[in-house]
Amino acid sequence: MLKDEVKSIIEKRKSYDPEDYINIEKSWNELTDKLCENLDESIKYLSNECQYEEFSWISEVFDDVVDKTQSKEFITCLDKVYDKYKDMDKDHIDLSIEAAKDKLD
Repeated sequence: MLKDEVKSIIEKRKSYDPEDYINIEKSWNELTDKLCENLDESIKYLSNECQYEEFSWISEVFDDVVDKTQSKEFITCLDKVYDKYKDMDKDHIDLSIEAAKDKLD
């Protein structure tokens, strides 16, 4: 169920013009809330079912999720999923993970 909801939010996010800051921020907030709703389920989804493209889009809110949850387990999950995609262009994801790590108190 989480997988479908996340995909739906990502599809909406992808449809917005890059300068449509209001709707982009709304989609970020929706995605953050969805991932924070059940963090264990979100970690399981990211670890086992999330495809690279989804992970890339979700990376936009890594820092927001960590800011809200202060979850070291979420950070560990991000690092493991990041390592899983060794052959992909991941520069922006690396920066997103570092920003998330900076949100830990």
